[in-house]
Amino acid sequence: MKRRQVFLVFIVFIIVLLTGCSNNENSAQSQESVGDDKSGEQASTSDELLYDHEDMGLSVGYEKGWEMIEESKDPVNVTFQHDHILSVLTVLSGNKEVQTLKDELLQGANKASVVDESDRFIAYETDREESMRTEVYFMDDKEKTVMLSFVTAKDKYESVEKDITSFRSQLNY
Repeated sequence: MKRRQVFLVFIVFIIVLLTGCSNNENSAQSQESVGDDKSGEQASTSDELLYDHEDMGLSVGYEKGWEMIEESKDPVNVTFQHDHILSVLTVLSGNKEVQTLKDELLQGANKASVVDESDRFIAYETDREESMRTEVYFMDDKEKTVMLSFVTAKDKYESVEKDITSFRSQLNY
């Protein structure tokens, strides 16, 4: 059952990615109009949150250029976007082994090569016409596992690496 949940989360992630990539121009225009609405406000403060789930003690602080584009509750699955990056924050109930989750992600990605890996992290690239790079960070406790994933075009990765690092630093768990 858990394997099926991870697979479904991965499929939703891919669908959102494909939809997000096709809507980048519209997203940029809507971000500009939101920026116009905030012209009288301060751009950001340390107290602002992009996402907050009080019941789980999970929040994401404001990071310039990022926006939350979708949220589902069961399981918790929140999608964020910034230019050429799509990020998904997923909370799975239970304490599944991280290595099992990594194996399931790679299996779901099909033709993928691991480019970096540690105990709580995996990065892989797909071997397709438009290669994508995926990074997944794992945090777990006795009750749940939190996965923070980032997907970007392989050829754009170096230019967005700082944005990924900045966003990761905003996760409070």
